Amino acid sequence: FELGGREYDAYAYFSEKEAGDRKRAVLIIPGSGINQSSGLFLSDSRNYHYDIMNAFPNDDVYVFIKPNVDAYAFHRGTVKLDDAFIVNWHLNRGASYSAAYITQSIAFSKFLKTCYTEVVVAGLSQGGGAALLNALQSEPDYAIIASGFSIINENAEWSGFNQIVIPDVGSTLDSIADPISKLKTRFLFTWGIQEIGTYHIEAMERLSAKTLETLYNVTTLIHGGGHVFPVESIVEFLNGEDTR
Repeated sequence: FELGGREYDAYAYFSEKEAGDRKRAVLIIPGSGINQSSGLFLSDSRNYHYDIMNAFPNDDVYVFIKPNVDAYAFHRGTVKLDDAFIVNWHLNRGASYSAAYITQSIAFSKFLKTCYTEVVVAGLSQGGGAALLNALQSEPDYAIIASGFSIINENAEWSGFNQIVIPDVGSTLDSIADPISKLKTRFLFTWGIQEIGTYHIEAMERLSAKTLETLYNVTTLIHGGGHVFPVESIVEFLNGEDTR
């Protein structure tokens, strides 16, 4: 894709369905951790994204690959470049690793919109936050934000340099209801009762849910699980069923 007069690349693992007229594509953005794209794509039961691939039996699924991860790693044979050489390098030069990979995902989403009747963008944890920022720009038909947003962060944000770090992104997230309300995208926000920290508070007190569920295009769900994709509820949401 082209941005600012320069060409860039974006990568994803691809699961193509064999039969039928496939009208919908799904772009899944993995959360934090090393080589999460491949574990997610291969449905590794040890991976915390486990089972999400089964939510889209009739759709073409693309699992986004972040820079320096999996097949997109910067390496010399068996040794991969450490994130300590990447994150601060961006920040110290007025840029952001997070902004770079999310921009790549936005380009991927916009490309999919030219190929399919419907596009879904989904993410869990950091991937959920990335999916939300992606959706604000690419406006997919559906966006699934699993344990990826909390209004608590406006006053107290618990995160490290391995999370989304984009200068001034808080000004957008702190007033997220307004930009969401202007989109045609249907959003699903979920939190699990067995979460810890911020998202556990969200599940118990429904702070973000109370704000977001007033919007015509938002569905919120508190489920009984932990830091996971609530697969059955996602299927119901995409089928137009009531997930609450």
